[in-house]
Amino acid sequence: MKLLRLAFLALLFAGCDVAPPEPTKSPLEQTYIARTVVAVSVQQTIDAQGTRAALNPIPFSPPTLTPLPTMPRITLTYTPTATAPFAPAATPAMSPPDSTPEPGGAISLPLKPGLSLELEWAEALAQAGRYTPRQGYFLVLHGTLVNRAAQDQCVYSHEIRLGFEGERYPPYVEAMGTMRSTYNIDYPGPFNGQCALPNSRTPTYILFDVPARMTGFAFFYRDVRAGSLSLARRGDGNFDIVPGG
Repeated sequence: MKLLRLAFLALLFAGCDVAPPEPTKSPLEQTYIARTVVAVSVQQTIDAQGTRAALNPIPFSPPTLTPLPTMPRITLTYTPTATAPFAPAATPAMSPPDSTPEPGGAISLPLKPGLSLELEWAEALAQAGRYTPRQGYFLVLHGTLVNRAAQDQCVYSHEIRLGFEGERYPPYVEAMGTMRSTYNIDYPGPFNGQCALPNSRTPTYILFDVPARMTGFAFFYRDVRAGSLSLARRGDGNFDIVPGG
């Protein structure tokens, strides 16, 4: 009886699916399986982060570009200064010192080789701008610097004097400067002077504060007597400049 029961139980268990025990893995296989699991886990993490980044992109604002200011274009225009043509001539001699009349009434005073001063007329002023004469009246000599040299030549106020009764009278520079806008020409100043271009004629004027009784005088350039002159009153109240004095 016990044998039949045992046989029955053996048949019963033989019909059931019982999984056989798994074989034991080697250490090399276990290491490979562990690395594979880690790699898969890392890849899944990267994929998950990429998916979140794609779903929630980080906002990006492009930088604001500030345009550079536009610099104004500067155009330089050169306007040549017209000068009266002058035919070159021989250098005038420095002697004799006295002046000689020029055609048309002008008197030429030699200043230095190649440069002379042609005095044409004179006027007497009781005031020049805000300046009044201390000696008697303002004498203004009008003329032209004639440069026959091949280079610029300049004249300065400190080089010029008028001689009368043993006294020397220099140009009154401050009063002379106030008359520039009236005459609209340059004059021999103390620093820049007045320069004449080569082979040119340059209008000029020179103002002096002189005694009221002075009607004749000597003209000195660099302490050298260039001429002796006198004033002859004209009908319009101005003066002709004539030799002598």
